[in-house]
Amino acid sequence: MSDRPLARRRVLGGAATTSGAALLGVTSTVLPSAAAAASVLESSGVPADSLVFHLDASLPGESPASIWADRSGNNNSGSTTGSGVTHVTATGGVPAHYSLDGGASAVIPVAAGATLFGSAEVRPDGYTKMAWFRRDSVAARDNLISRASTGAPHFLWFREPSYQLLTAGHDSTATAPQGTLEVSAGVWTFGAVTFSTTDGLRLLTNTSDRTWSDGDVSEDRAVPAYTTAPTDGMSFQVGGYDSAANTRLVGDVATAVVHSRALSVTEVRAYYAATVDRFHPA
Repeated sequence: MSDRPLARRRVLGGAATTSGAALLGVTSTVLPSAAAAASVLESSGVPADSLVFHLDASLPGESPASIWADRSGNNNSGSTTGSGVTHVTATGGVPAHYSLDGGASAVIPVAAGATLFGSAEVRPDGYTKMAWFRRDSVAARDNLISRASTGAPHFLWFREPSYQLLTAGHDSTATAPQGTLEVSAGVWTFGAVTFSTTDGLRLLTNTSDRTWSDGDVSEDRAVPAYTTAPTDGMSFQVGGYDSAANTRLVGDVATAVVHSRALSVTEVRAYYAATVDRFHPA
């Protein structure tokens, strides 16, 4: 598939700030105390155990800093210094978010320490990725939380031919499961994938349906169950996969959360319920 044209995108509402600097490594920063981090987690509906990183553009201190501060207490922040990465503050009903224009530097790499391996290099038996995002179009692969790595990539993305169905996987399996809820352009959408070596992969996708009814949600399990654990520690990139233009998100991302275990459906829905008012006010 040919690469899509890259053009500076129009920020859809909100007050924009941008660095315009070359893409740099993530720098360390002073983050909230453990007690403050725990308070943020409790109010946001994010389970604190097994948390790898918790990025939320609505929290104080994001603009115009060069990092997207990790609120988990693990200091696994994302670098926002790439040209084409713009922080948009909440205003006029538009939630705070990062706008990505699809350019070569318009991705948010997360600190190298944000992997699923602990210091003992113990392979995890599960993980979860969750994000609130809005796409500008449905013309390309638009990776949300993914990363290309030698022999062991991982994906939360949209794949051909329609580019409207959220898809997840890792290692050699990048296309199972694939969701059934078509994700339109210009709509704030919640997407999550959970994985365990017992149950395989499960996708959960929703927009504005607060009751999580079947008519407005995709909840799909890999069939047959995909139960092979990732073969490396899985480093992370928000809004991209590798250097190919047609893998980078052109759109907006407001939250990105990763756990090193499979959250239950109840836990995923709790996080959705705690955040949905920001994107789809009642």
